[in-house]
Amino acid sequence: MRVKCVSTILTVEQRETARANPLFNTDFDLTKDKQYLVFGIQFLTNSKIYGCVVLFEIEDDGGHLLSIPAALFQVTDARVSSFWKGRNLEDGGFRLWPAELNRDYFHDDFSNRREDAVLSFRELKSALEKEFGGP
Repeated sequence: MRVKCVSTILTVEQRETARANPLFNTDFDLTKDKQYLVFGIQFLTNSKIYGCVVLFEIEDDGGHLLSIPAALFQVTDARVSSFWKGRNLEDGGFRLWPAELNRDYFHDDFSNRREDAVLSFRELKSALEKEFGGP
């Protein structure tokens, strides 16, 4: 799946509709009108942080893999990845992510630039780019 950024920040109305935690950062390092590759999707119904929202896993402009509200994007290629696997979440939500992202502490390891997580991410990104065309 590919998406185009239509806004880099959630509106107050979007935050309220999602019932997002006031501490949830809603200003993202994205570029308006830029295309992004979606690494996975989460459908959250009762998150203490995000509220009730759909999140895309996106590599932001700073190279961080983040869960970002889908409301900030327009879908430009709606095909789902063949790498995504469904998984029920404990709070009643649902996730479609590649197995690599479901590994325990993957996001922490990637954020801390652990070599194995960075290599795994690069391989996943390459596979998704081949699946959806181009960087």
